[in-house]
Amino acid sequence: MPFFICALIVSTSIWVYYDASKLGVHATGVKPSRFRFHADMEPVDWVVSLLLLWFIAFPAYIILRPGYVRKCQRARSVAKAPSAAPVEYFYEQIRNLSTLKSKGLITEEEFSLKRREVLGL
Repeated sequence: MPFFICALIVSTSIWVYYDASKLGVHATGVKPSRFRFHADMEPVDWVVSLLLLWFIAFPAYIILRPGYVRKCQRARSVAKAPSAAPVEYFYEQIRNLSTLKSKGLITEEEFSLKRREVLGL
């Protein structure tokens, strides 16, 4: 029976480490709000907590995991957002602006302003 308990603790600790690493769990340094449970830890910190106080740390991770999943999905959706227009479109607009400037139809200030607008700066 003690072997089974040790195996359970070690296996869940390993699972939590890989799960937290995959989700991108990291310490943010944000202070907890009043009267709320807050575990701002790295994956390695979770493993140490599980190995020392499994009966507290494992339920805490399971309770906090949906929040980690939401944060991960939000971060992935922002990171994978496609650009608004293809690169060729930007080149075309800048080329058109430079021809307008060379013909004298727009000033240097207008060209700089529109170029920044096109490039999103």
